[in-house]
Amino acid sequence: MRAIALLLLFLPFFANGQAESDCDFYDHNLAPKEKIAFSVKTLSADDYRWIDGPVKDKKVMLIGESHWMNTLHAYTAGLVFTLPKRFSHPRAGDAYSTTAYINAYINGDAAEGEKLMTYLRVFFDAKENQGFLNQLRDWNRQHPDKKITVACSDVEQDISFSLKNVFVPFFNQIGDTGFIPKVRAAGTITPEILAYMDSLIQLAPADTRLADRPFIDKVFVQHVFENFKAFYYGFMKIEEQGEEKGFPLFMEARVAQILRNLTEDAFFGGLMKNTKSIVWGGAAHTRIYQPEGTDFPHYEGWKLAHEVPFTKGQILSVKLVNYGFNVPASCYANQAYQNGTDQFESLVEAYKSCVSSYSSDRFLLIDDPTEMTRAVFTKFKKNNDRPVIFKGRTNMQKIGKKNPAMKMDEVWQDYYGFDYILAFPGATLFEYEE
Repeated sequence: MRAIALLLLFLPFFANGQAESDCDFYDHNLAPKEKIAFSVKTLSADDYRWIDGPVKDKKVMLIGESHWMNTLHAYTAGLVFTLPKRFSHPRAGDAYSTTAYINAYINGDAAEGEKLMTYLRVFFDAKENQGFLNQLRDWNRQHPDKKITVACSDVEQDISFSLKNVFVPFFNQIGDTGFIPKVRAAGTITPEILAYMDSLIQLAPADTRLADRPFIDKVFVQHVFENFKAFYYGFMKIEEQGEEKGFPLFMEARVAQILRNLTEDAFFGGLMKNTKSIVWGGAAHTRIYQPEGTDFPHYEGWKLAHEVPFTKGQILSVKLVNYGFNVPASCYANQAYQNGTDQFESLVEAYKSCVSSYSSDRFLLIDDPTEMTRAVFTKFKKNNDRPVIFKGRTNMQKIGKKNPAMKMDEVWQDYYGFDYILAFPGATLFEYEE
């Protein structure tokens, strides 16, 4: 039997360069001041043949996306279900603690799934995310010899999920009565409470598992605790030193733990060492090249490509990007979109402040267009506003050599970081149910 592992890194970040009062829309007539020559191919919605050659000799495929965009999500999901035919072991992350719940969901029946969704809905309440989970479950049911395993690799940024659905029930299972009173008395998590949690986990019998959720056992709880601590101590850097100095330190701690999750045998390292893998996450985390003279933070994609011995030099990095967005009609009928993150809600409100009623063909620009952005727009115009695919670093090197001033273009610098760019003119935001 060949199992499939999907390492998901659904990282809660989205760049939005437009102020809420800006109402600039996608327009393929926005052209660069000077001609910028590079080659593209039209990307069809269900055509994944382009991946055959690039992925052939690679061990890990990194997929970086713009979050919450349904067209990009649908294409990436299709890519995930296509790769088992090409990879011996594909893969795809949210918080580490969701791993056991998700795999129980995608390997269970509908009745069990309905029960598990009461726990997972906080992460998968958008229709698109729920649909993807159901696709995973259908795939595993139909392909028992190529089952997909989801490995969620981010730290516990939503500590309420792991507290409510991992730690509290586990501590109750072993008969503890002190944890909840301690948290209530402190009003927050403290180093002392972390020490108390650690002692409870260490003292728990090795065979402890939740009676009603047997996929939650001691080993899994220990791993969740490592990710819980990493988030806590990283976040405390922001609390102690402020956003400007503390955030880079937080990201350093976060990325270090994500890399542990991906590469150490105690976590998901055995899978990555012994199989070909897909890592799906935010595009900033999947960049693997850096133009000379620029200063990008080196996240886990970079480290997998350049520092981890068993993946170094064996990475393919793909970025999916859209330049504009609109919102579902339901955003004008109800406020269900407020169930998303604050960043998601701000995108919806920004769009609604510019467009008073639903419009299927007006895409609000996410960022102010640069010369490189405008160069891509000209390609859309020639392709009847269909998505296009082009080589990232290879094309950027040629453009930079011919147009040295382009090396200062932020989008040029970004695209340089990836092997391939899959560019979409616009997309609709995810839809939430009331």
